[in-house]
Amino acid sequence: MLASDVRAERKRFKGQCGKILARLEQGPATNRELAAISLKYTSRISQLRLEFGYDIRCSPRNYETGATVYTLWTDGMRWGATVGECDLDAERVLRGGV
Repeated sequence: MLASDVRAERKRFKGQCGKILARLEQGPATNRELAAISLKYTSRISQLRLEFGYDIRCSPRNYETGATVYTLWTDGMRWGATVGECDLDAERVLRGGV
């Protein structure tokens, strides 16, 4: 899915899926952030993946903090990233800097 397709399709979304997608377009989001949008955020992420084809990836859980980071990918890169950019936000969250 191309980045321009993602933007166009977002206009059709309403409710929790649209809010989660909007949040992921801002950058990596923790499970805590997504739970504030929808208590069943994993179901909404599954819906975005299965019904709409979004590539949303989950990092391994930090067992000390309970944090998991979700990231939207498009065109083979993290959403909004430039080629070669490291995903330092997700690393920071997983190390406990939530």
